[in-house]
Amino acid sequence: MCEENFWDCTPRGAKRYRQSLYLHLVFSMASEGVTNLGIDKFFEKNSELHSGWLRSLHSIAERSFEEQETSNFIYSILKEQCPSLKVTRGLNDELPTAVLAVHTPRDPTLSPILLRADMDGLPIRGTDGTPSPLHPDVHHACGHDGHVTCLLTCAHWIHNFRDLTHRKVVLFFQPAEERGVAAIGGSGARIAVERGELLDTLHSDVEAVYALHSWPGLEVGHFGVGAGPMMGSSSKFVIEFAGHGGHAAMTSEEGGDALLAACTMVTCAQAVIARGTDAFIPAAVAFTSVENVDSHALGAIPSQVRVCGTFRTLDTQTKESILKQLRRHAAGAATMHGCQGNVLFTDGYPVTRNSSDGALVAQFAALRAVGGDESKVHSVGVEEGMLKPILCSEDFSILLKKRAGAYVWLGNGSGGPRLHESSYRFDERAVPFGGKLFVHLATSPATVGKNPNRAEFGIA
Repeated sequence: MCEENFWDCTPRGAKRYRQSLYLHLVFSMASEGVTNLGIDKFFEKNSELHSGWLRSLHSIAERSFEEQETSNFIYSILKEQCPSLKVTRGLNDELPTAVLAVHTPRDPTLSPILLRADMDGLPIRGTDGTPSPLHPDVHHACGHDGHVTCLLTCAHWIHNFRDLTHRKVVLFFQPAEERGVAAIGGSGARIAVERGELLDTLHSDVEAVYALHSWPGLEVGHFGVGAGPMMGSSSKFVIEFAGHGGHAAMTSEEGGDALLAACTMVTCAQAVIARGTDAFIPAAVAFTSVENVDSHALGAIPSQVRVCGTFRTLDTQTKESILKQLRRHAAGAATMHGCQGNVLFTDGYPVTRNSSDGALVAQFAALRAVGGDESKVHSVGVEEGMLKPILCSEDFSILLKKRAGAYVWLGNGSGGPRLHESSYRFDERAVPFGGKLFVHLATSPATVGKNPNRAEFGIA
């Protein structure tokens, strides 16, 4: 039989290989559950096939809500390689590119879970040497092509060893994570959850949800996960100042310089973080634009100026405090310069907060994915020696508000580009680690709410 990827061999050889691998995996199972040996062998044998999926996805990066080719690719792989899974496309009229694949065991003995991968790219022209021929101004600068690939490899394993997966597993390929806080109508997760189809109607039996994200700065083959906050909430503010305007060479005794009020606001509001929040609680305020609303003439003082920005926190109390201070600073700047000020606030993604049991289950699954090497699974938290939560935001937080579960960082190597840089690329070497994490989450007997422990994962 061919020693290369068995999917390139004859149908008879492929069938014989699957049977031998299945028997090997069954006999290698002990009382603790599925062992690493069979899983590692499966991913090793299929590494080139899986890497090919990643390369294909990287070449068809698409914007949020426009992921048609990406959806087509995911659907075709699932139908061809995973026919035992029930595959559907489109969650509702707002998410027509979403793809769902469901494994339903003959004799379910474990609680159902949902595994999620986001699938959209960013409106950035890639400089990693492999621009997308389909959409050259869109790039997978956040690694979503890798997230999809990891979940596809998990689906591939579940299909081939479906009798070893004793729980219902919902694989959710989600559009529009990058939609962001300014989006009208919300992101993919918000639409899926708030309209109710995903977790209230179609899969109300799901007890836990899990996702991963590629993480630069963390070595390939390493994971980061912890209970509590992993990533921050995101909120957008728009502050509008209205004054008198007029000729730039003429002054008014009444004041009313909206641009001067806006500049004062940007300068004084730096004290919100420096003096207005707890120094031990991460938070950030960033002004991202100052816009002259009604005049672009160099000889005219504008009568309306708009200041925009975002703020990020890890807890609700700090978030409310920052908003209160922004309103106070805006009122002060407006009064100082004889203007009127108004603060418009848009609530974005909540804090990405892992449940304690969900984080523990994910930690044990990550340990199994790296062969039990505890030096490769890093705790995330505020204590010394831990990886620190960050203030970037993530719409998987919306699913974590509905169900227990965890969000896991998957190492993508150190010393390279950061997330959202034009040269960022998901490292092919990380694919099997992400895939194995998902497989162990799908197959382990551990369940949230029932005191998950190391023994359930076969970890000493």
